[in-house]
Amino acid sequence: MSKATWRACGILFLFWCIAGCQSSFPRLNGSYEKTVIPQSIAATPAEYAQGGPNSLAVLLTDRNSTWLGLVHGLKVMGIPFIVTEDWRVALQHHVVLVYPVLSGQVLTPEALRQLAAHPHSNKGLVVAFNVLGGGLEPVFGMGETRPSSSHFLMKFSAEESSRNHFGDALEKEIRLGNSARQANAIGTYDYTVDNGHVLARYEDDAPAIIGREFDSGGAAIAVGVDFGDFMQRGYNGRAELLYRSYVNGYEPATDVMLRWLRNLYMRYEPLAVTLRVPPNGKDLAVMLTHDIDYTKSLTHALTYAQYEQSQGIRATYFVQTKYIKDWSDEIIFNEAGAKIIARLAQTGAEIGSHSVSHSKTFKDFTPGSGDEQYANYRPFVQSFKDTRNGTILGELRVSKALLEGTTDQTVRSFRPGHLSNPEMLPQALAATGYRYSSSCTANDSLSHLPFQLNYSRGSAAETVVYEFPVTLEDEELPQLGSRLPQALALADQVALGGGIFVALIHTDVIGHKLEFERSFVTALKGRAWFGTIGEFGDYWVARDQIKISAQQQGKVAVLQLHAPTAVDNLTLAVPGNWMLIRMNSHVRQQPNGLVVIDRLSGDGQLSFAIAE
Repeated sequence: MSKATWRACGILFLFWCIAGCQSSFPRLNGSYEKTVIPQSIAATPAEYAQGGPNSLAVLLTDRNSTWLGLVHGLKVMGIPFIVTEDWRVALQHHVVLVYPVLSGQVLTPEALRQLAAHPHSNKGLVVAFNVLGGGLEPVFGMGETRPSSSHFLMKFSAEESSRNHFGDALEKEIRLGNSARQANAIGTYDYTVDNGHVLARYEDDAPAIIGREFDSGGAAIAVGVDFGDFMQRGYNGRAELLYRSYVNGYEPATDVMLRWLRNLYMRYEPLAVTLRVPPNGKDLAVMLTHDIDYTKSLTHALTYAQYEQSQGIRATYFVQTKYIKDWSDEIIFNEAGAKIIARLAQTGAEIGSHSVSHSKTFKDFTPGSGDEQYANYRPFVQSFKDTRNGTILGELRVSKALLEGTTDQTVRSFRPGHLSNPEMLPQALAATGYRYSSSCTANDSLSHLPFQLNYSRGSAAETVVYEFPVTLEDEELPQLGSRLPQALALADQVALGGGIFVALIHTDVIGHKLEFERSFVTALKGRAWFGTIGEFGDYWVARDQIKISAQQQGKVAVLQLHAPTAVDNLTLAVPGNWMLIRMNSHVRQQPNGLVVIDRLSGDGQLSFAIAE
């Protein structure tokens, strides 16, 4: 036969397989509204211009920077802040971050003079990234600035590590590049020392962060690493050369940067109040998630769900709606499978989408037409590296419709097979009605915290979708059942920064995996919050909208809170010398000083006595 004849036979065989090996659900054949992905709209500083007098001020000197990376990080850390391009507005705040550069080319002589005076006149703090001139070198205690493309590591000094409680070895050093592969992640600057104090150095001992404290109580700090750019690389999944391990390890680089900024804010802002990440005053937020991408996984899933129900906790089950037999597996989503999924939902489990085809090449799929629907959408996995007829919108739309048609839930959470992550996934998720993603690992993100996704994983425009990266998974050897001590040690590390722990456990077997889950839950249940991706996502969206403003009236601090969306178990960190006035069953201050609000909706006010 000719090549053309063989190709024609192959196509006929493919369609025969699809037609003859596909499950049928006539009741789910309804039409769906066409999906249209909206155009990208760049974020502007004006969207972040409002805040109270106790807010940290970001003085933005270049809109064409990765300032959204820094802003999203500040939101994650719960630091109240504003973004302004007006130095006069910025200097009304105690703590000012000049980003992404400080020089005479981006700031007027008067702005530079007032910034230089801020540590003296207001006992304030100026943190400037990439100090390239402007005559403020003496303010920071530095001499000249030198660019570099050969720095692979930044190490905090022993004094700075102790002051910020960076006790873990992986918190004291931030990897900026991969020296083994001679791959540098970002360009840096180093500073020569005049009369300043070095807070961090590169691996060649050159100063990376230098600062100066004044008798007035104020300070100035120059940073030679672009935190915003670094954070955005992790948030966008473009930091593959920086992590030490892909998953199942501690990689807190972005979190350490944010904790350092938060501690500076709390040190120099007298009315510093921040929002904690875990709800209800806990050390850690744990989300148990299960991937169902194998025929036997469905029946086993019920055993996991029944155990979770017995413990009063809920987990997220990411279900593959595979309705075509192909190279990878038998049909998962048939009448019998749909009944099991419905029973899973009845236990209280959250049902999320794990795509239709579970293709390794999902990241390379075409966008699609936006009108794909069951059963006309027929992706066919030919091999590990070859999937035919698959589209990104098809995977999202059809899996969501099938799962919603099987349960009484609205499907809002998504995880791709193999964590295959297309660049357009954030806006595609938003356009198809998803709000929560778990599509990458924490190590790949350089963060054990949630974060907001940008359009096309870029740096200019935001989406309404939030990412909850995977901390631990079960496919790495040794088998999961023997990794409990390591998993608990990892949970302790993540809890150092008050982070999230997303566990990915396939339900292909019961045995050692279920035993691991039982022991893991037992060990952490007292100190950790447990819930689904959707539950934590709803909490996170509401928390992300909260505005905080504090003022001092004599020896009383009055805290104003505004929550456009109601939020439960909100946790605040307040200065150590504040004592809540009129504590009750709905608002309480814990022995560690954290304040927990059972429910906040709209405007609220708290008063604190300030001890001498």
